[in-house]
Formats: sequence, structure tokens, C-alpha cells
Amino acid sequence: MNRITPTETLQCGWRLIHDPDNRGKDEKWFLGIPERGAVSAEVPSFVHQYLPDCHGIAWYQRDFRTGLRPDDAHSAFLRFEMADFLCEVWLNGVRLGVHRGTENPFSFDVTGELNPYGENRLVVRVSKPYTEDVDGYSFLEIPHRNQMPNGILPGTCYDSYGIHGAVTLALLPKARISDLYLTGNVQTESIDAVLTLANDYADSIPVRLDLLAAEARTGVARASDESHLLLPPGETVLRRSLPVAEMRLWDLDDPFLYAVSAELSAGGASHAVSRRCGFRTFLVGTDGYFYLNGRRIFLRCSHTGNCMPESTWMLSRDHSLIRKDFAMAKSVGMNMVRFISGTALPEQLDLCDELGLMVYEEPVSSWLQGDSPRAREIYLHDLLTMIRRDRSHACITIWGLLNETVSTPPYGDCCVIARESIPEVRALDETRLLLYSSGRFDHDRSVGSVCNPHSHRWECLWDGESEGAGIQPLIPGEPGPTRRCLGDKHFYPRLPHSHSDIAYFRALGSDTKRPFFLSEYGVGSLFDVIWLSRKLEQMHSDPRYPDVKMIHAMAESFLSDLKEYGFDREYAFPIDIMRESHRLHNRHREIGFDIFRSNPYCNGVSLTGLLDHSICGEGLWTLLREWKCGIADTLQDGFAPLRWCLFLSEMHLTSGQPFTIEGVLANEDVLEARSYPVGVKIIGCDGIVWEETLNLDVRPEDLKGLAVPVFRRELALALPEGEYTLRAELLEGAAAAGGRLSFHVSEDARSCAAVKRIAGICIGANAESFLARKGVAVLPADPANGERLVLVGDISEEEKESAWKTIRALLDAGATVVLGSRFAMAKGDDWTAYAPIPIQSFPAQRGPTDWLYHKEYLARRNHPYFNGLPTGMMNWDYYRYLICGAYFRSDEKAEDVASICFGVGEHAPGGYQGGMELCAYAVGRGRLVLNAYALLENLNQNPAADRLLLNILNAEAARLRQD
Repeated sequence: MNRITPTETLQCGWRLIHDPDNRGKDEKWFLGIPERGAVSAEVPSFVHQYLPDCHGIAWYQRDFRTGLRPDDAHSAFLRFEMADFLCEVWLNGVRLGVHRGTENPFSFDVTGELNPYGENRLVVRVSKPYTEDVDGYSFLEIPHRNQMPNGILPGTCYDSYGIHGAVTLALLPKARISDLYLTGNVQTESIDAVLTLANDYADSIPVRLDLLAAEARTGVARASDESHLLLPPGETVLRRSLPVAEMRLWDLDDPFLYAVSAELSAGGASHAVSRRCGFRTFLVGTDGYFYLNGRRIFLRCSHTGNCMPESTWMLSRDHSLIRKDFAMAKSVGMNMVRFISGTALPEQLDLCDELGLMVYEEPVSSWLQGDSPRAREIYLHDLLTMIRRDRSHACITIWGLLNETVSTPPYGDCCVIARESIPEVRALDETRLLLYSSGRFDHDRSVGSVCNPHSHRWECLWDGESEGAGIQPLIPGEPGPTRRCLGDKHFYPRLPHSHSDIAYFRALGSDTKRPFFLSEYGVGSLFDVIWLSRKLEQMHSDPRYPDVKMIHAMAESFLSDLKEYGFDREYAFPIDIMRESHRLHNRHREIGFDIFRSNPYCNGVSLTGLLDHSICGEGLWTLLREWKCGIADTLQDGFAPLRWCLFLSEMHLTSGQPFTIEGVLANEDVLEARSYPVGVKIIGCDGIVWEETLNLDVRPEDLKGLAVPVFRRELALALPEGEYTLRAELLEGAAAAGGRLSFHVSEDARSCAAVKRIAGICIGANAESFLARKGVAVLPADPANGERLVLVGDISEEEKESAWKTIRALLDAGATVVLGSRFAMAKGDDWTAYAPIPIQSFPAQRGPTDWLYHKEYLARRNHPYFNGLPTGMMNWDYYRYLICGAYFRSDEKAEDVASICFGVGEHAPGGYQGGMELCAYAVGRGRLVLNAYALLENLNQNPAADRLLLNILNAEAARLRQD
């Protein structure tokens, strides 16, 4: 009896044509597409891989001969793994049907249409709305994740469509198994199988069903079942249970799998299918923490958009890229990967099954699907087909229903639909944890974030969620985007993280005494378009591909600015700037680990993101799955079950200034209730400068959360200028990762003022007191008094007109005017209203503006403005809040540029932002120094601000003396 399913793959030999005017149906292209305008293609593929920027409608055609011969016992099926969005199919001029979806398989019985002895013509019409509606659908209402309707932008995805899964022709018995769903039932120690059997005969037929469960690795049989039944026409659902002797659990470090084969025999035909499954439990306990197989775990996760070079999504010429993410994630200590708004490929789930890597999976419709009369139908179809396809995989432990979905138009429908979808989901799968909405942008505390396995309601187990609680209001000053008291949080504070933002996050859950899940947090690096450009050239990538085109455009913008501002020789090669950003990226990640792992109520985190997907630098590794410098070590330490989280009140201190050190142990149930000796030291280039030994007495109540406070000390140390490291170690009983935090000390006496007097305009009391302390007299600004060095502060709206009249007069008289405030030229929303030169100013807002996507800042080496300050790429710990996201641009060339910034992979048009931070222009007989740093407001707080201001004044005074 033949148990092999004869199958032919239709991969090569396709023709593809765009149909922008929707003429194909009227002109009967289903009989054969026009040769003119058609290009050769392969499947799987997206339309844009062969026809760039051809949105809307396209037709695929494949002419073929087959060796498959349907007979009385067998039917021929044409099977599609995936197609996006509407897919209408004809074989030999006969319309087989239409499928609507994105990531789910579908098939057609083509027994009557197939010519087994001659030529066959398969024609497929695919369509998807973009900026225009197509086939009665708008782009907003269909599942499209974060795609843009036309084009691409960092942080978004391209509006791809086409046949992006394999197309096969298969010969199947008329009595066959159309679906096999397996669940490892831990309570009964049996594999529960749900089989869907199909009978295409007109009458009932006798069949035999054989089931065999074996260990997947060894093939050792563990259970079997044989049954005989009369199978009626149509579909029949059967349930069988296979008790497994000596059941073994699927776990992170022992991903034990069982393989179940099912064979249906009818007469002389047989059909066999097989699946793998595992035994495990995963839930949120009544205490709000995650439990795997009864053991509490910290969820160590990151999300992926499954982006690939050239295709932008799912498809890769280098097939290894489809698998690398998961081995890399597992190697650094992650226990889960989240597929954000898009399913995994089946082979990726197979790999995660084998690796012991849990999966949190969401459908494409989980993000930004808009309101419409068809919203419920479209959303549920997308969600339920994902579950039906993937529900046998042991690795899948969470179904995510929504991501960042607000409850107001034009997206509010899906909040209600997802909330009410539990009955439909549970009809397919009772065993998975459901998460309602990642980030909880609906703000409704009365709806729980969690639905545990076998539960049929949303449970209020996290933070401030409570039935009847209502909408959580926004508290002024609260960092976004998630509000307090919601159990599923996204946290994207601005860079550098402020003390208030850090304190806010570390206190989350302390008022309710309940855990929360940080389902998104992260900070990226520059998107390395230099390396990627070279690699794409090496791969001979089509420059018309949307991602390739944008990567090259960003590289050109970046290189152009380097040359324009004279920074093209500051580093050996431009790529070194990108790699330096990757190295500094580790420090940002370390800060994040310190923040969320020091909070005992944080039950898990999903980092943003696994890789540089969506044409930006938000990832832990590159788009080509290459490690960013040092990130593997950072992640391994950050995710360690026992890890030090260290804090200083200031990362850049003035010598002798009081400061606070603090240490917390992130503890994933490693510590015991006992006493542990702890050593704490501060070390500099000349050795240890402070130390203390203490005892950590861990009580049973300290072990209820996932972090234990260890020490907090107030210090004041007269230290020589330099870099120091706070160190902490457990001296016996346990080994904790981390335990190192570097910081900077500057000596105030080294910030010297060579200039003795300047003129000041609205510089404020703080700046005046600082200058007075440094022996600089501040005189009124008046062209008549002959002062040639002028410092300008944040001028009030009432004073702007008169102040700038004075400034222009001073410039005309030959004075040098230093703008200490980036807001000095603003009038209302016009930031350059008073600029005496044609310039664009981007002061953004009064606080920091860089975040997940951020700029890096370069200080020119050996420039007098940075005398005694670190140059090259500016260290955010050292310069802190001076860096605030502002910059200047101008078509007029500056006569001197001391520092610049650039964001490559920014969520902005073109994917690039950048300009000048400190620069000078000749204006009239004078000189105007533009400053984009938050300079004056950080005097007396950050030694870098103190020194930078004095350097600028000293340098400009020296220039005036030379003149």
C-alpha cells in the first residue's frame, strides 16, 4: 500500500504581469496573460521583487505538464501555502475559486480541471489595496500590520503582496486526513488527537485509522491506537487519546518531543500524516507571575517582524536567515520569541520546538486593522486560521490578539472584537495563554490582560486591573506610551532616561503589589547602512527593491553630511561610526536591564527587537543576522537568572559632590532565605578608592518578587578626575552576573575661564551665578560699550523683538554672539523667526527627544570647544542631558562646525535626520555661534556643560584677540 503522497512543486517557470488598470478580467487574462509587459518569476515571491512599485493587481501564470494521474481512488489538489491578499485562481480557463488572507494555507480540488496527459495553464490573480481601494477593499480595513500603503519608512513595513508561499500539486486519496491537531495533556499523561477526516465518495465507506506515538528523537514507540469505522461523505471530526508511558515534559533545557503518525486506510488507498507535539503547561499564576511546568520563570523575550533583505518580509534568498534568529536568541538566554503582528513560518516553529524556545504569536490583523462593517469577519478569519495552522506546536505558549490598538476610531472595532473572541478561540484551542492587547493602548483597566489556558474570561491578574475600574486617565508627566495600572506595558522613555522616568518604572506595581508584563521596551543604534549597502552590492541586489533603495538613500545622506560638515576624516572609514554606535548601544541595553530587572513586580520583558527589522536600527543584531559588537555578552548578563542591577544618582559627578549608589539583585528564584556576604567597591585607574563589606539577609518575604534590594549608600568622595567603576559581588553562596557600573568624575577646578567679562542677554540666574563663580563678569549687552563677546539665553517672547535688535547691532559692530539656548531664535512655532542667516532649526521640545530610534552625536577631535572633554562619538553617560535631539541645518556653509548629529534609520521621511550641534557663521562684521545642546540649563548640574560653555567662551575670546 503506497503511503507516500505524490507531490509536484510549481516553483520555476512563472510569468508575472502588473494590471494597474484592472483590465485582466475583462480581457480574459485567465486564459493567458499578455506576453508584453510580463516578466519571468519564481514562486514563492512578492510582486515587488520582479515588478518594483507595482501595487494593486498582478497576475501570475505557470504552464506545466504533470505526471500525476487522478483515478477512482485519488483526487488532484492544487495547494497554496500562502498568498496576500485576494487570490483568484484559474486552471485551464476554469475558475477554481478565490481566497482571502495573508498567511494561511488553502487548496482546490482540481481533479476535473487537470489535464494529466498534456499542457496545463495555471493563472493566479492577486490583489491588495494600497493608496487606492482594490476589489472593494480599502487598505485600512484589511490585515496589514504596520505596512504603509505606498512606500516604506523606518519602523514600518512595505505593502507587499503576491504568492509568498509554495504552490504544489498533490495526489491525495478520496478518503484522507485533512487535519491533525495534537495536544500533550499533562493531567492525563496522554496525547489528545483531533482528526478531521474527509470522504469525497458519494457513500459511506469502511476505513481503518491507525495512530502511533513515538519519541521524536529516538523513534521509540510509546502509544498506539487502531480503530475501524464507517466514514460518511464529507468531513468527520474524531477525537482519540493516546496514553503515554513514562511521559516526559517539553521544557526549555529539555525540549522533549513526540511524533504522532496517523494513517487512514480505505480499500487499496492509504493516506498518512504526521505531527510533533510535547507535554508542557504554561500560565500566569494567581500571584501574577509566569509558570512553565509549575516553575516560576522570568519571561526573557524579544520580538521579530520576520523581516528579510530584498523581500522585506518572510522570503530570503539566503534561506539560513529564516532560521538564524532563534539559535541566536536561545544562545543568549532568551526563553521566548514574539512574532509581532505576523505569524512564524512553519519551519521556524519546527526549529523552536527543537530548541526549547517558546513562541508568542500574533496574526497580521493584530495591529492597525481599521474599522469597517467587515472588521469582525476579517479579523477573526486572520486570527483563527493562525491558530488552526499552528496549534500543534509545543513551542507556542501564547496567542497574542492585539498590539498597540486604541479603542477609538479608526481602530476601535478590533478592541471589542478581540475582547469578545474567547469563545471562537477556545473552540480551536483550550490550552494556550491568551494576551488581550500588547501595550494596552485601550487603557481600560476593567478588562484583564490575561486569559489562562482553559479559561473563558479575561482575568485581572496584573497591576491595577480590576473589574469595574474603567479607563485609566493619563497622569501629567507620565512617560509613555502605556499608562499606569495596566498590566501589559510598553515603555519607551526618551534618551537619556531621566531620573524621574527611571524612578517611575522602578516603582510600577509597588502600589498594587501585583506584577506586570513589559511586552515592549528597547533602545536601538544607528542603522548600519554603510555595511548593508556593501553587502547588498555584493549580493547583486536589485537597486529598485524598496528596502535596497532606502538603504542606499540613507547611506548617501549620511555620507553627504559627513563631507559637508568636514567630519569625513574624523574616523578612518564611515563604517567605524556605525560600529561605534553598536558598541555604545550595549550601554543603553544595560541601563534597560538595570531598570526593569530591579523591579520585583516585572514578570518578564520582550525587548525591541531581535533584529534591525523595518529598515531601522532597533535590533540586537543586524538585518543580515550578524551580532552587533558586544551585544551577546550584554544579553547573556542581562538575562542571567541572578544579576546585579546597579544605580548611581549621577553618571557624571563633580569631585566631592554627594552621590548615591544602589544595588539590587534580580533574582529568578536563585537566592535562598539565608545570609549572603556582599562586597561593594569603587575602583579607578589607581585602584580601589572606596569599599564596604555587608551582609544580605534574605527573608522568605523577599523571595515573593523577582528582585531583592541589597544596599543603598550616600557618599561624598574627593576623587581625581577620571573614569571609575562601581563593583558589587556576592562573596559566597551564589554567583550573580553583572555587578559593574562605570561613571565619570570631573574636577571643578579644571574648568577654567580665561575670559574675564562678557555681555549677557537673558542668560538667567543659574548661568550668571556659574559665571560669577568662575570669575566671569556679565555685563549688559550694548553695542555702545564695546563688549565683543555676547552670550544669549532663552529670551522670553516679550523681549525677543528688542533683544534681537540689539543682537543684530552687536553682530554688525563685529561682536561674537554665542547662542546658549536653542530656542533663542524662536517666535511661537517658528524656531528660526529671528535668525539673521538662512537656517533651519530643529529644537523639537524642551526635554530630550531621542528614544528607540535616536541620533548619535560627534564632537570634532582637537576642537577648542571640546578642550578637556571626550570627543568622537559622544558618550551619553558623560554628556547626559546636554544631548537633547535638537540640531541645525542650512544651505549656507558654516565657517566652523564643532559637532554634528545624525540619525540613520530614524522614523522620519527618508529615514535620515542630521545636522549641526555647534557651529559658527559670519554675520555682518561679526560671528554667530549656534548651539543645539541644552547648555545653559545644565550648568552647575553636569560638569560637561560647565566645561563646554567655558571652552566656547575661551575659544571665541581668543579668536577676538587674534582679530
